[in-house]
Amino acid sequence: MLKFSLKSALYQVPGVIFMILWCRLQIEYDLIRKKTHDAVFGRAHVFAQRFLGILHVKIEVSGLENMINKPAIICQNHTSIMDIPAILHTVNGKSLFCGKDELFKIPVFGKGIETLGMVKVYKEDKKTWKVLSEAAKDIKATESGNETLTPYLVIFPEGTRTKDENYKMGEFKRGMFSIAVKHNLPIIPIASYGGLDITPKGAWIFNKGTIYEKVLAPIYPSDYGEVSIKEKSTKIQNDTRKRINEGLGELIKAHGNQKNLMDKTAKGSNWLTEQWEKSKSKKGATTDVITCPECGQRLRVAKNVNLSITCPRTKCQTVFDHIGKE
Repeated sequence: MLKFSLKSALYQVPGVIFMILWCRLQIEYDLIRKKTHDAVFGRAHVFAQRFLGILHVKIEVSGLENMINKPAIICQNHTSIMDIPAILHTVNGKSLFCGKDELFKIPVFGKGIETLGMVKVYKEDKKTWKVLSEAAKDIKATESGNETLTPYLVIFPEGTRTKDENYKMGEFKRGMFSIAVKHNLPIIPIASYGGLDITPKGAWIFNKGTIYEKVLAPIYPSDYGEVSIKEKSTKIQNDTRKRINEGLGELIKAHGNQKNLMDKTAKGSNWLTEQWEKSKSKKGATTDVITCPECGQRLRVAKNVNLSITCPRTKCQTVFDHIGKE
């Protein structure tokens, strides 16, 4: 069951629904006027900008020099529903997303995304593979020009949004990488951080914040030599995952909040929960407030636990020891 906040129920969700209806009317008007598909797709970019604006979400992008101006497949880690407007904001081209066939059955919305050229995928793997292969073939055949939008096929290789608070990625599905090899389409990896904190999975709750996008160096199937499609696609899958994971680590290091910095010190575990459980497990255990020797930041920790702590302030990050007292 979806969770709502009072703010999202009374203001944000109705505002988004109104924007979808208005955008849908504009698309129909463009079709009546027989505008080009690129011009019609421009409505998606406008919608993304207004969507982010009404929710007070900022996008910060780095690595745009890696965004090649030729048909390609974009692979990004999937954090929240905010990933789609974030990519539309980041990529100045025709970003064609994959959506479940149920989305295309939604009144007004479904016809709109179909008109924009979004790709319908199905539960059956063979049927989905065929549809995606055709989509890849179509964008490969697109003639690029100065006045045309470069088409990109956008996929989230995990297949679903992550629930992990530390942004740990799920397993990648190999099908799309096989398609990239078959049609010799380069892959543009993008690491995304911040979306999960704005819109958690399973909730229509929108928090203010910033999403950080890092466009990484493209991967070319032709660079992997003359090997089988299976072997080449597996190598590309592994390299794409490694590249996104490294980019995600850089984003977390540069922009991580207090919890992320503590998680890094505690080797990826939930630091606050872990220390709280340790403090409860000992009879008479209490907590204590300590202060960072460099900036004075105050932290609450268990008295009876020895810790090496990184100051959670982004501008400080001083490492110091806390010797627990029994």
